[in-house]
Amino acid sequence: MLNGRKHSANVYQAMLGAWLVLACALTSITSVAAVEQDLSTLESVVAEQPNNLAYRLLLGKRYLALGELEKAKAQYQQVITQAPQNSRAQLALGQIQATQSRTTWLTSLGAGNPFNRQALTAAILNNAEQPEVLDTLLDFAFEHQFTVGEDAFGLYIDSLLRRNQAAAVLAFLNTLDVSVGKQFTLQRGQACTALGDYACAEPLLKTAWKAQPNFRHAMALFDVYLAQNKLFAAHQLLQQAQSLVDLDIQRFDAAQAAFDKQRDQQVSVQRQSFDQNPTAEVAQSLSALLYNTGDRNQAFEVLVTYLSVSPNDDSLRFRLMQFYAWDEKYPQAIRTYQRLNAPSREALLLYSQVLAWQGDVDSAQEALKPLLFAEDLALRGQAQLLLGNIYLWKNNPTRAIEVLTPLQQNPTPGLNLSEVDRALARARSGRTEGLGTAAPTVSTSQKAQQKHQALLREAQQQQRAKNFAAAATAYDAYLAK
Repeated sequence: MLNGRKHSANVYQAMLGAWLVLACALTSITSVAAVEQDLSTLESVVAEQPNNLAYRLLLGKRYLALGELEKAKAQYQQVITQAPQNSRAQLALGQIQATQSRTTWLTSLGAGNPFNRQALTAAILNNAEQPEVLDTLLDFAFEHQFTVGEDAFGLYIDSLLRRNQAAAVLAFLNTLDVSVGKQFTLQRGQACTALGDYACAEPLLKTAWKAQPNFRHAMALFDVYLAQNKLFAAHQLLQQAQSLVDLDIQRFDAAQAAFDKQRDQQVSVQRQSFDQNPTAEVAQSLSALLYNTGDRNQAFEVLVTYLSVSPNDDSLRFRLMQFYAWDEKYPQAIRTYQRLNAPSREALLLYSQVLAWQGDVDSAQEALKPLLFAEDLALRGQAQLLLGNIYLWKNNPTRAIEVLTPLQQNPTPGLNLSEVDRALARARSGRTEGLGTAAPTVSTSQKAQQKHQALLREAQQQQRAKNFAAAATAYDAYLAK
């Protein structure tokens, strides 16, 4: 009885069939459980109406969704028998044949039944070191939206990166929960790098490097620095990378070679410009490039050459003074300061620091006095920090605390507060032993490390100059340390 009327069994059957067609047309069944719920009803309808091709096509589609390829194939073949030109059945049979061929191959790779999630996951993990096999297994798993575990996510992302599918990596990562996606900061950064989006890549890779400073992270960040021509940052990262326990010598040598090539090209362009027109701007740029990437002697040479022509350029002479100070060539730094025509307050601060660093703390304290009341708060803060350290070096922690405590409570712009905290901690603990009147700003271990790095720079310079025997000697000395 329907709407008060009686209907025959055939009418009910037709209505049920129409409902199935409408339901399948209006909904997209995406899970195995959803397919199984209406499968038995659909099988009954096809059994009762074997000549209804629309139902057979639907049943074949349901079998495909379940991975029941042979059953699906049988339904489509029945359709072809009744309607040889049916394009939907022909297309489905072609897809089944391709899938069966692929499934056979996957099975031969050790996946067992690829539609079995446990077997597929095991095959993925077992073939992690075989890229071609792994790529095929992973593609199959993620195409069919199989849950293969988070262990496979990283393998899949690395697989896509290896095949230069950076956009696919970002698309996949965007489907993951935020908590899971955070595990792949490195890979997201590498994908951004591959797409040339360095503004996206750099902060991601810096985060990965800071969280876990290993060689893989170092090289990923190095690639971004080099791509942006940030040679100083790239040079510093290479220096850090060479001491990592997981150092890959071959990859490091390739990175060093790429850095040297790009650096030498830039040096060549700037040196040619300097030779043709030795302006202060070019001298400043070229000397900074040389100094910050390891060729310090050449940096000194550029500045000295320029100052021989323009001896009244205080900005370049101050730069030369900085280089001498940073290289612990204190007498040269002091002589350079004394040749300034009109020393700036920044030059006076550096002069005071150099005096203190070479142990003449009384002269440093005297030179520092005009800066303790400077209108420039940043400069005043640096002067107060130096004065606090001078009191420490003079074994007067009480005065050091008096100077440093207000600085800690009200830090000035640009001040390195951690340096203030360390100096105050030493003063409050009374640990001034061993300081005496000297001001050893660089510890013995740091000096040893600097000398070690100097050996490497010497080797690199000799190699660039094609003095291979001298380079080999310097490298041997470096490795012996």
